[in-house]
Amino acid sequence: MGMNYSLLFVLLRAGAHERYVRLSTAELASRLEVSQQTSSRWLIQAQKEGWAERGLNGLRLTQKSLTELRLLCETLQASFESRKKTSIKGEVISGLKDGRYYVPLPEYKRQFKEKLGLSPYPGTLNIRIQDMEAKLILADRKGVTINGFSHQGRVLGEIKCFPCLIQKKIKGFVILPSRSHYGLDVLEVISKTNLRKALRLKDGDKVEISVSLE
Repeated sequence: MGMNYSLLFVLLRAGAHERYVRLSTAELASRLEVSQQTSSRWLIQAQKEGWAERGLNGLRLTQKSLTELRLLCETLQASFESRKKTSIKGEVISGLKDGRYYVPLPEYKRQFKEKLGLSPYPGTLNIRIQDMEAKLILADRKGVTINGFSHQGRVLGEIKCFPCLIQKKIKGFVILPSRSHYGLDVLEVISKTNLRKALRLKDGDKVEISVSLE
């Protein structure tokens, strides 16, 4: 049968990892949402295979179960932790100079300072990426929202921002403008410094952006 996670999770929640617990097959069936016959069969099989043991004071998980459950916990934790950050690689390209126009605008600049703690260099570092799915993942996350506004008869949309580290050296933010001339293959990054100058980047240079998804 192998490890029956449903059964072991019920026993775990009942405290069977620390002590013997008294649970009838009827109670197990109710918690497992299966028939009493099924819960009885599962329990007998679990005891035969060494996942659980019965004593005078009830049921208890064995060391074999605890080892496997800890391994599962570590695996799940590592998986979820890895989703808190993502690494995106690409190459530097020349943009359309939109960033030089909208980043310094007072309405945006004030919000960058208030919400990001950043007075950005006027302009963006533009990166062409291969992993376009990474940009879709960012678009699906909450991020920090910079509100849009109207400026001289032109509607400027909101911007979603994510903290990042460029080339493992300089802090900045990946920005996803709701209104953009770029496709999924281009990522825009802002920082308080001129990234091209600080990192000595030119068109075609490879860069890595470590982005926080929280």
